Amino acid sequence: MRKVFICYTPYHIYQAVLKSIELNEKENTIIITDHLKHSNFFFETLKKAEIFHKVIFVPEMQITNSLNNKSLYKKIFKRKALLVDLFSEFGIIERLEKDHIFLFLDTRYLSALAIYVNRGKITLMEDGKFTYLVPKITIKERVKNLVYKLDSPYGRHKEIKEIEVLNPSELPKDIIFKSKKFPLDKITEDLKQEQKDNILSIFINKEQISFDKSQKKMLLITQPLSENNWISEEKKIELYEEILNEHGEGHQVFIKTHPRENTNYSAVFGHKITLLPQEFPLEILTLIKDAEFSKAVTIDSSALYNLKKVKEKVYLGYHYDNELYKNVSTIVDLKK
Repeated sequence: MRKVFICYTPYHIYQAVLKSIELNEKENTIIITDHLKHSNFFFETLKKAEIFHKVIFVPEMQITNSLNNKSLYKKIFKRKALLVDLFSEFGIIERLEKDHIFLFLDTRYLSALAIYVNRGKITLMEDGKFTYLVPKITIKERVKNLVYKLDSPYGRHKEIKEIEVLNPSELPKDIIFKSKKFPLDKITEDLKQEQKDNILSIFINKEQISFDKSQKKMLLITQPLSENNWISEEKKIELYEEILNEHGEGHQVFIKTHPRENTNYSAVFGHKITLLPQEFPLEILTLIKDAEFSKAVTIDSSALYNLKKVKEKVYLGYHYDNELYKNVSTIVDLKK
């Protein structure tokens, strides 16, 4: 059966690439959308890498705007037909109906369409730390789900038969029976150098990034804390400046931002830091020979656990700041 990967972030693309290599099948398709920053760049590099038989771009944000303007009647009672109509011009309906679908987010309209029409198999892949947390569904969201006849997200839809993640035993109890191990480390270890170079070419040019082996290096992994409206932009910068003062002394400091962040850390911290390219998933540092760090620090990025060439990993957690912890805990159960 052909495979279709629906990706919204660079990390999704990285997993899709590794999974496709593991499957070793020639008819796989990858779909990227305009939720992805630099989508034109990825469209071209994915085609050039020739890992997927077909690379498709879908302007889902544009389609979402169109759908939101439809009547309430159509959105409730004609939802499936409406989605099929809006996405049909991109030649993906037949693939979504018949192929094995790999989703990374099951809360988007394109994912909803796949769930509605698929007659094959649907697997949900890991989207990071929130895959393992129990979402807090508000009364407003429950009413919306009831009115729009929506199923609970994050792998709980009955049509999602399998959830393939790095740490299956850490999934919430209500969905752990769907779990399957994604052997990211094994796939990465088995890659030949030619394959590593090809994967790297999807995300960066080699000239974009270099590491000095003679210096101790520290990596700060940031998150879209202000973009998620958990804290203000000023508060976010204050927190990361505090972290750099605590952990960065005596190190060459690198910052890897989240793809959804808008903060210009180079303008904030100047020559004190080296900003890594935003468009690559942190996990590909494993493929770069000299990307070794004395220390890596994050508040709550799951990417920290996927890094291999780090001597000391510092996970601060949302409780590092009271305001941040309070706001995030209204969304997910942090005590799980």
